[in-house]
Amino acid sequence: MLTNTGVVQSASVSGKSNITMSSPVNPRMYDAFEKKGLVLKALVREKISEALSGLPSTLHRMLKVQCILSGSSISSIYHNETINDFDLWFKEKTMIEGSKGYVLHQHEHSIMEYGETDAYAGLEPNNEKYNAKVITNNAITLKGKIQLITLGEYDQQRKYFDFVHCMPFYDIEKDIFYISPEQMECISEKKLKMNPGGRTPTEWRISKFLRRDWGWY
Repeated sequence: MLTNTGVVQSASVSGKSNITMSSPVNPRMYDAFEKKGLVLKALVREKISEALSGLPSTLHRMLKVQCILSGSSISSIYHNETINDFDLWFKEKTMIEGSKGYVLHQHEHSIMEYGETDAYAGLEPNNEKYNAKVITNNAITLKGKIQLITLGEYDQQRKYFDFVHCMPFYDIEKDIFYISPEQMECISEKKLKMNPGGRTPTEWRISKFLRRDWGWY
């Protein structure tokens, strides 16, 4: 079951006034957070809607209902930077296998191929059955830079996210954006802050952010 709980508690941004805080804050700080949250939510909605619009309508609808958007694409959207991919996570574990099979058998043409994007330049196919398609044990990459994560349901996996700024999420179907003041601060100021209990990031992943002008919190 998808909730807005986790290591870092999130606030919801839906419509114009539905924000709940995990602790009291200065009213001026709250107003600034609310404004930033609503602007970012609108941008996130616009970007993921645009990405999904390039998929067949049946696949589009399935992903909209079953998935949420999370990960570092949200910070890229905030800073108007190039988005490497949109990480879509399933809300329920029971959805994964059936939906994965549906994509592989009914929408193989919507799966990205190696060489279609610079993000996979130099990599070789590692799936004999689907040859040049970008498919791994943990994800299926669709056209439009949509990475469908098949590792597990989001509520369980987010506990292990390495950085706080990767933890906000957007429920596409319900149009609700979950983000906390701490997450917003890390995103807006490009600060790397470890998620307590999360995985230790690799040196490669850390250097990727440092090259994009991120610094430690």
